[in-house]
Amino acid sequence: MTTIVNNKKAKNQLVSSIINLTDSNICVIDTAFKQQRLPAWQPIITADTALPVFLVIGLLFIPIGIVLIVTSERVDLLVCFIKLFYFN
Repeated sequence: MTTIVNNKKAKNQLVSSIINLTDSNICVIDTAFKQQRLPAWQPIITADTALPVFLVIGLLFIPIGIVLIVTSERVDLLVCFIKLFYFN
């Protein structure tokens, strides 16, 4: 329901009644999540966790490095091939 109120006193009464309605109907559940009071997670990095992670990441990047090296060598050969047959 929409009403247009031009009187200042009526506006104030309308606003105060809306505030009273919302205050009485709000049921706030005070949880740590809603109040943003959750404890922070802080990882403890030890050698037992850091070394295996480092090795796994290193092993994952070895094939990527091999592909990049082979591709770059192949591109160089293609440039030489183009120079030999098209510019002589």
